[in-house]
Amino acid sequence: MSAQKSATNPWTAGYFPSWTFSNEAVMPHLQHFWKAQDEVLKEMEGISHRWFERRHAAARSALDTVRKTTRPGVDFETVAEAIRDWQTHSFERMTEDLADLTAVVQTCTALLTRNELEAEAEVAEAVTKESRRKNTPDPNLPV
Repeated sequence: MSAQKSATNPWTAGYFPSWTFSNEAVMPHLQHFWKAQDEVLKEMEGISHRWFERRHAAARSALDTVRKTTRPGVDFETVAEAIRDWQTHSFERMTEDLADLTAVVQTCTALLTRNELEAEAEVAEAVTKESRRKNTPDPNLPV
């Protein structure tokens, strides 16, 4: 069989032989997989941006702590306070990291589940239509 471009489906056009994904039970899964992939990437982009903002804040906080604690003649109370503040903000950032991670896992799980359910519904609809088509008598056949 030749590798003809599939003009009927933009997801596979030009990449697969026309016969490869003609099965109506496969196409919905492929389409929804890539749709879900796109949605997951958008979610990850948001969490990544927030994560990098927190890492920048962590670097600035650490630098500030070093400046406060390494000045000549700095007293113990100033050092202890600077380290306490740094630790407090570090734990706040870690808590935000965990909250973001939890939220993105929940969101991505919901996206993947929803897309899989939609694909299954499309497959069921296609199978039902095909079954009805095959079980409908041809009006051109003599009875």
